[in-house]
Amino acid sequence: MMSRVSYLRIIFVLIVFIALPAGAETVSLQSRKSHEKCVDLKAGQMLEYRFTADGRLDFNIHYHDGDMVHYLVQEKNITEKEGNILAPILQHYCLMWGHGKRGIRTFEYMFDISGEDN
Repeated sequence: MMSRVSYLRIIFVLIVFIALPAGAETVSLQSRKSHEKCVDLKAGQMLEYRFTADGRLDFNIHYHDGDMVHYLVQEKNITEKEGNILAPILQHYCLMWGHGKRGIRTFEYMFDISGEDN
């Protein structure tokens, strides 16, 4: 039997999913797996993002510079996040979600890029 909190969480997630724009993507993530969405940004461009999930996920936004990985955002055990980053340099930036728990986590995300010759 589902608890009242679980039931309310499902309703909240469904409402948020319905409110997201048509460009949003829904992902079902297996345990110990990750999902990555990468975009090319020019210095000065803004990446706005948000997601909501039916369970806790780890989330980051990063880019690679040779063998170095630079994290602009890094969060653990969250069910939602909304924010933006201003790209410091021309680079390939990646939003990444993962979880090490049992079961499947479903989440929906969207992003938008603005500024500097979008």
